[in-house]
Amino acid sequence: MISEVFEPRLQLGFFEPGLLVGILTTPGIVALLISQHLRPWETPVRMVGAIALLWTLVGGIAAIWTAPLVALGAAGIGMLLSLLCYRWLWNYCVAAHIMIAASALTLFFGLGWGITFLQSLPISGLTRSLIFWNLGLGLLTLPLGIVTFLPSQAYVLRKRWHRPRRSLDPVPRDRYPKVSFHVPCYAEPPDVVCATLDALNQMRYPNFEVLVIDNNTKDPNLWRPVEQYCQQLGSKFRFFHVDPLSGAKAGALNFALRHTAAAAELVSVIDADYQAQPDFLERLVGFFDDPTIGFVQTPHDYRGWQHSFYQRACYWEYMTFVRLQLPALSEWVASFVIGTMCIVRRQALEQGGGWAEWCLTEDSEVTIRIHALGYQSIFIPETFGRGLIPENFRGYKKQRLRWTIGPIQQIQQHWRLYLPNPLALPSKLTFWQRILESDHSWGAMQPMIALLNLPLGIATLVSIIYHQEVIEIPPIFWVATVALLPAGLANIWLTYHLLGCDRWRDIAGAILASASLGYVKLAGSVLAWRWWQPMPWRRTNKFKALPDRLKAWNAVKPELLTALLFIVSSGIVAPYAHYNPPDFLCLVAIGLFLAGITSLAAPLMTLLAEADLR
Repeated sequence: MISEVFEPRLQLGFFEPGLLVGILTTPGIVALLISQHLRPWETPVRMVGAIALLWTLVGGIAAIWTAPLVALGAAGIGMLLSLLCYRWLWNYCVAAHIMIAASALTLFFGLGWGITFLQSLPISGLTRSLIFWNLGLGLLTLPLGIVTFLPSQAYVLRKRWHRPRRSLDPVPRDRYPKVSFHVPCYAEPPDVVCATLDALNQMRYPNFEVLVIDNNTKDPNLWRPVEQYCQQLGSKFRFFHVDPLSGAKAGALNFALRHTAAAAELVSVIDADYQAQPDFLERLVGFFDDPTIGFVQTPHDYRGWQHSFYQRACYWEYMTFVRLQLPALSEWVASFVIGTMCIVRRQALEQGGGWAEWCLTEDSEVTIRIHALGYQSIFIPETFGRGLIPENFRGYKKQRLRWTIGPIQQIQQHWRLYLPNPLALPSKLTFWQRILESDHSWGAMQPMIALLNLPLGIATLVSIIYHQEVIEIPPIFWVATVALLPAGLANIWLTYHLLGCDRWRDIAGAILASASLGYVKLAGSVLAWRWWQPMPWRRTNKFKALPDRLKAWNAVKPELLTALLFIVSSGIVAPYAHYNPPDFLCLVAIGLFLAGITSLAAPLMTLLAEADLR
């Protein structure tokens, strides 16, 4: 029965058996990853045995379904590549070795299969050309994806780390370099800021000052109490109210830098709502005994989120980046400053020219210039302070808009630094710093790139409908669906398990939160190119939010319209599709409908936030 189902595919040559082998390794790879993280078991003998067993099993299954010689040959090549990876990439787990080999096979055989399959279709020349153009444009991002594959997945694939991942034990020091805390404020609740200052006052470190810079707050009832509280706390605390002051948060930080004590060697930025732990300095300052260290960063973390499903969803969505991905990038000295709970060497900051007032992410932007000067950096994945999560969806969106536009502004300004030598501007950026910094900005641009491809996709659909073409879905698509869907769900669980989140309800909430940001990421990736009218820096509101259904629904109008557009488009395509068996237009109609449902994640998050506020 199985051989009958796959019989038509044998006409496509040897590409399909190799592609099938690559696909069928995925469940085994995920199973190995999960077993390794739950209970480490790897020894040299077991690793080689796992490689041989998985490839033999996959090759045997594929040989039953397709051309045996090609399937077994592809499995043999995969086994050889995995063993070579085991020999060369000893810092990575066995699942990584197999994944690299399987990815190489899937790429090679997949491209060959795709080209052969498209050439065999009974379609018009126009449709074929449009499909090839779509395929070609989709492959443009492939080289960067291949190069950044290991660093981007290192948090789950790597088993040995060489750079620091733990803070230092507090020990008496002969010398305590002076640290200047900079706390920028704009129209903040006085009680929130005072709690932040209380936490800094408890710091177990003998040599620090605190500069509070309130910029452009019009209401004296907001900044006067903070000024008075700084006076009560003593001479270590200095308060500045500056109005007008340009440059938003970066302008305030540059003002603070100009008024920093001459003896201060280190600068620490603390957001107005972040309550730092008393051991923040005593556990991190020691890293600066190495004169090459330019900054040390610790993760964002939050308080008061456990009681609310909405805030738990936001919290776990945040954590995948700051707890897993950024610490992994530190292995390549490519993590970056993320705005608060960081310590920066003053000399490096001043050499780099201070904070960029033109960039919405002045924090990650300054990282580029510090690294370009040749300084190293460290990301320590330990919590040393907690802030507040936006209580309504408007604040959550506003924050992500800023985090999307900023990285694109960075590559617009610094792209010459990322070019290969000798085309690049002179700098001390390493190969990996250039690549991974480019990837940071490139990732923010992906929604805009997809939007630019939209006209080509629409033209392809119109051509298929106009020519009344039926493109049947090849059986290997369904095999891939069956193999990849459960493996993908298991991998999602593993990712959140590494964060300490094991409840499926919270994992589903994090996925919902991520999906709800699709439109704002698209908007940010487009608005970043509006040079003639740059986006203003908008702070995240720290005041207690009040329920406001009208504002809440106005904030998600674009997502509601997007959902309607996708669902209507699905309805337009659906009458032209064939369903028994399903064809390409059937999948398009289903995909458009699901995209519409996904766009409703933003209104749903709004409802959840408003329900909490009531």
